[in-house]
Amino acid sequence: MEYCCSEGGGLRARNVANSSLRIARNTIIRSAAEIVNITLSAAFLIYVARKLGNATYGIYAFSLSFAGIFVILSDFGLHIILTREIVKNSHKAREYIGNVFLVKLVLSLAVFAVIWATTAVADYTAIKTKTLFLMALFVTGTSFLDFFNSIYRAHEDMHYESLIMVLNRATIVCSGIYALHLDSGLDNFILAILGANLLWVAISGVFCSIKYGKPRLVFDKDLVVSFFRKGFAVGLMLVFTVVYLKADTIIIEAFKGDAVVGWYNVSHRLIEILLSFATFYSAAIFPSFASSFRTSQGSTATIYQNSIRFLLIIGLPCALAVSFWSNQIILLAFGQAFMEAAPALQILVWAGLLACVNMVTKYLMIAADMQKINALLLGVCTVANVVLNLVLIPTFSHIGASFALLASETIYFLSSYLTIKKKGYVQELLINSWKPLIAVGGSSIVVIYLGLGQVAISCPLFFFIYFVIAFLLKTLRSEDKLFLKKLLQLRSWV
Repeated sequence: MEYCCSEGGGLRARNVANSSLRIARNTIIRSAAEIVNITLSAAFLIYVARKLGNATYGIYAFSLSFAGIFVILSDFGLHIILTREIVKNSHKAREYIGNVFLVKLVLSLAVFAVIWATTAVADYTAIKTKTLFLMALFVTGTSFLDFFNSIYRAHEDMHYESLIMVLNRATIVCSGIYALHLDSGLDNFILAILGANLLWVAISGVFCSIKYGKPRLVFDKDLVVSFFRKGFAVGLMLVFTVVYLKADTIIIEAFKGDAVVGWYNVSHRLIEILLSFATFYSAAIFPSFASSFRTSQGSTATIYQNSIRFLLIIGLPCALAVSFWSNQIILLAFGQAFMEAAPALQILVWAGLLACVNMVTKYLMIAADMQKINALLLGVCTVANVVLNLVLIPTFSHIGASFALLASETIYFLSSYLTIKKKGYVQELLINSWKPLIAVGGSSIVVIYLGLGQVAISCPLFFFIYFVIAFLLKTLRSEDKLFLKKLLQLRSWV
């Protein structure tokens, strides 16, 4: 009996270790790609905003947000469900892929019809209407690229996704910068990035067919209905997420105009870029969440709690640094024309930190088949966000929109935390947060006392003191150090 227990315990330990290493491999691969992607995206944002100016950039940002709200309907949770179902039934992958692809084509056409009807009713200018349709094509292409990425994730082939992601971003950035360098106008700029995006959608589609087999393009009504039933709550969750992340831009445009949209969106976009790591980390651990949920709730809770702790250790000092030096960041990156964005950035960075934590929680709840609860929580947050935007934006402009987003993320964090704690997925999350909080508090006191003026000195000093205090408090536990040691011993990630 003791032997059986021992062997069973050893098997579970090996499974947990393999899962951890798999998460680490996928995360490191994706993180490396994200470092490149973040650099490219940040440089692109700065160049585009400076070149277009606040009003024209506002039109571009508004069109991207407007199109994004509608195009999410062509996804409606199908990508995430596709990943989960391929993990569970890999022998049916080609059938799943083919049906989801056909459904996306039909939904995309329906979305364009809705966008056409909406622009006709709204009576936008010819320039804005044309920009909206071009950006709708761009966002649709990105949606199909994410569809192919969901296939890579299901097979845990993150290296393929990462390579295509970097090449896609690099091509878009180079094409867009070249078009703007020629001063060819907003239309030609959007056509340039659209062409680059669609090129990699086609390449990714062909590669998926070669690597995993041609999809079976035979419509299966029962299968599609099953996918929609399983993904309905996830779809609602995604729609709610997009609405409360994009509705502020639409409302700002209606009340305050394109220039204010430009101010708000450079800050908002900076936070979205910084959020990329949390987004792709969550996507990387999702298959392991789904797998561990079927075998061990304890393993799922451990993966979740470790993820949140690492996000806080990294995210807290970064958020505070952005708050301290937001004026200098905006002035250096975008110039005097965008200085009104600095107060919004101070607020949005804290919404971004909460969004990192919330992103991991969302994927945990999906893996645990808690989509309906998650959708309900997001629905409440979305309604609260839209109402707050309608109340705050007319009076407080883009600053009001920033507070509305922070309030929405806070509502979701508190409600989702209580929900998963009741289910047993959180045991000591908040207890483990006190060390990075003390470290960031101590470093802040020292830097504020010495003065924040000399950024070149005060910012590095802030991070140095933070990590010294974190080290002295042993913020990284012994098991974390053992895990990191195992990672460094690996010789091949792919």
